[in-house]
Amino acid sequence: MTKFNRKKKFAPKQVAELQPDEIGEVKKLISEYVRRRSVIEQELETLKDDKKALREEFEEKLDIKTLDLVEKQLKIQASLDHADTFELYLESLKNDDYTVTE
Repeated sequence: MTKFNRKKKFAPKQVAELQPDEIGEVKKLISEYVRRRSVIEQELETLKDDKKALREEFEEKLDIKTLDLVEKQLKIQASLDHADTFELYLESLKNDDYTVTE
């Protein structure tokens, strides 16, 4: 493998082992799959709209962008294996007047 071609080679995966041989049965399965996927996509769109409405409802009462950053920070801290090291580094950067550049 070259430096630019990092795809790993795997054994061919068996797919659709239970696929029926009859075209009518295949059409039924495809129809069911497409219908169920469509329902899920509609539900996701509804949830997306609900989330937007919730943000709009609270954006005059809370600084939503800051709240989002706080939540993101908490998720990061919860996922750390070495939270004490994180805190140490964070405090070190704060104390040294570290400037974040973007």
